Amino acid sequence: EAAEVTHLQVLPRPASAVADLVVSVGPSLRIYDPVAKTLLREIETEATTITAFQVADFDGGPAREVAVCDENDLRLHDYESGALLGVKWGFGCTGLDVGQFDSDAALELLISGNVVSGLVLDGATWLVDWAWLDGFGRDARFLQADTDPFPEVII
Repeated sequence: EAAEVTHLQVLPRPASAVADLVVSVGPSLRIYDPVAKTLLREIETEATTITAFQVADFDGGPAREVAVCDENDLRLHDYESGALLGVKWGFGCTGLDVGQFDSDAALELLISGNVVSGLVLDGATWLVDWAWLDGFGRDARFLQADTDPFPEVII
């Protein structure tokens, strides 16, 4: 089964010393307990094949979400229940990163590998904060590289 895994993320559980291991396999996300080596749950997505994902509290609310990209679209799911919260059609990607890019409570989502441009979306509204028409390449990242409080986009 390891040959099917396309991406993984180790995710600390709130108020716990234990982490979740989140792996993408085809159109699904599988959440494992890495200590007990057991499958905790699976999130079925409508993605053809997951090309990137990030788990975070994007909107500043009480729960975490998972953003999932395939080559065409971006989807947002509730991390605990797996419920589909929204779809951003045409915002497919090969790379996702998350960071605090402005002064509001919501995190921002950095989308790279989109066929149209590189994008930064507001995590609460899913509106485009800004776009770089030349694109960000396949896998851009947020990185704090100077003295201001906000990270830069590294491509």
